[in-house]
Amino acid sequence: MPEGDTLYIVAERLRPVLVGETLERVRVRLGRGERFGPPKGPLREVPRLTGVVVDAVYARGKNLLVEMGPFALRVHLGMSGSFHRYDRGARYREPARFIGVAMQTPTQDVVCFKPPTVALGRLNDVLRTLLHLGPDLLADEVDWTVVLANARARGDASMADALLDQRIAAGIGNVYKNEVLFLRGLHPDRPVATLSDDDIIATWQLARTLMRRNLDGARRSTTGKSGAERTYVYGKLRQDCPTCGAELAFGRHGPQARATWWCPQCQT
Repeated sequence: MPEGDTLYIVAERLRPVLVGETLERVRVRLGRGERFGPPKGPLREVPRLTGVVVDAVYARGKNLLVEMGPFALRVHLGMSGSFHRYDRGARYREPARFIGVAMQTPTQDVVCFKPPTVALGRLNDVLRTLLHLGPDLLADEVDWTVVLANARARGDASMADALLDQRIAAGIGNVYKNEVLFLRGLHPDRPVATLSDDDIIATWQLARTLMRRNLDGARRSTTGKSGAERTYVYGKLRQDCPTCGAELAFGRHGPQARATWWCPQCQT
């Protein structure tokens, strides 16, 4: 699933293509679908957006927002969504049945294929759908007192679940969950309530630091290395801990059974 850094990069790349441009045609497939495809239902024209100028494109956690006059579009990429940009008239690389959003300017087509969630409405109404999110970890400033309060409110949760809980702080995905827990020496099943305030803040601050290191558009790395050494524990099934040499453990956490790797000796 794309994480906060991925959405940040997508927004950075789409901003110069869309902001300030007049929309000539917009089609959307609204609603919430499955994890691996767009919402079910027809791809509909949105005549009220014809002639509207795009004001802003930005990420909020794992959501991409496009503001257009009094309207806004929100897209969550889920496990399968991706944005593509084409010159007008170019052939799309995916079938039309996978289109969730298609926006046309005088020179470009911006198309999102297979997004499981697409919402379109009045600007304030769309923004209200994001009020449950905690602070965005890639924002210029993060209020750590809010992150701490949000984490304390979910003290019974395991750290594996808490790091993915967007209500605490927005942007962390499964790769960073695994890597942060390893680097902080925290067992994934450890309850949030057992950590001190300083440890809670330091854990989410580390996630922010790792994500911000990956905003250059290169392939994500939490180690500073490339290839198979891009991660410490994520994806390292039946491999050894890079610190102590013990065999890494594997399990699944949360309602979506997200994969977790950890060192049974280093993480307590």
